[in-house]
Amino acid sequence: MQITGSNEFKFKVYSRRWGHYDTYILTKIENGWHVRFKVHTGDCDPSGDPYLYRNFNQDHINYPSGLSMIMESLWDGANNENLTTQQIQEKLNEIAEWVSKCEKSRPSWIPYY
Repeated sequence: MQITGSNEFKFKVYSRRWGHYDTYILTKIENGWHVRFKVHTGDCDPSGDPYLYRNFNQDHINYPSGLSMIMESLWDGANNENLTTQQIQEKLNEIAEWVSKCEKSRPSWIPYY
């Protein structure tokens, strides 16, 4: 892992349940990501499993079916392409916005649970 600067990143995702963005803290670790957010916090594999998805499921956040593959691809890229912290954060911002768009686009008549 050759990240320049901190390996802690913000991952802001919109929650329809709460009506605002929540900020998850992701730390790139040797074997994946460490996810920090409220109740479900811990070390995950490169795809973000299990804690990223446990948080999403607890708050009924809709996310794209390919999210785990994209998270793993970013983790691999950070290792193999020597991405800078800025590049990783920019990619995480794009991914978080993708999740937020998925969450926001659920039909309004469907309850958040």
